[in-house]
Amino acid sequence: IGDMFDNFVYSDKREPGPALGEANMSKVYDEAIAYLDAALPIVQAAPNVDAELQRRILALRARAKHGKAVWQKTNPRPVAQPLANPYVNAGADDAAAALAVGPMAANYRWQIVFAAATTFNEWSFEVNSRRELSVAAAPKDFVETAKDDPRIVAETADFKNNTKYGGDRYSPFTVVSEREMQLIIAEGHVASGNNQAAADILNTLRARDALAPLTDIAQAGALLQHERRANLFMMGRRLVDMYRFNIKATQWQPSSDAITNPGTLFPITIQERRANPLVAGGG
Repeated sequence: IGDMFDNFVYSDKREPGPALGEANMSKVYDEAIAYLDAALPIVQAAPNVDAELQRRILALRARAKHGKAVWQKTNPRPVAQPLANPYVNAGADDAAAALAVGPMAANYRWQIVFAAATTFNEWSFEVNSRRELSVAAAPKDFVETAKDDPRIVAETADFKNNTKYGGDRYSPFTVVSEREMQLIIAEGHVASGNNQAAADILNTLRARDALAPLTDIAQAGALLQHERRANLFMMGRRLVDMYRFNIKATQWQPSSDAITNPGTLFPITIQERRANPLVAGGG
């Protein structure tokens, strides 16, 4: 929510809730962290520790801490372009702890899965069938600049694989992944000025996909930006990264809020505004 919305409402439409307020949106991260703080010792104290549940709690808490730190970089609007220091050092301890559970397998993903017997993925339907949303062409790799980034090529093909997922609306959504944990740790190194440690992690990830390593460690921050795009593709992380890294999409019009008021995310949805008398546009 905090990664995608400028304002939000906890409401079931029968009992309308007040808007959180733009200045208070970091509260969603704080609440998540508090719940995860409470959950972790319960799982760890159980007679038979559920390793997968412990792994998910730690990984999601790493994400929440990292997300809050990014939110603080991109709020209040407008975000300075460029930011003096766009990198954050948050969530790395939890990311390392999550990696150590099991230990977490390389390329591990915790995904929300969809099926005809349960529910469908509206986003998958819009991309794969209705086509109101489209996937842009893969960018070139940061080091091998003549090559389309293979991670994005593969992820796009997988998301559009209707045969694999039994239809056009059942592609899964990744919540957190092993690669994201590695990226959170690598970013902490960049933020702390340890480019060599960051490059070592990023090059290890790149080696999995047979990509050439970065040799100029002075570019570790720039490589991190690309590796986040490549390894977190279709996970909802991109827009806030674009704002903090001063990246502008070619589709953004000069008069758009993304250009004139960088940092702009989604407002409270129109359905909520129409149903909820406690928010602007409601009643």
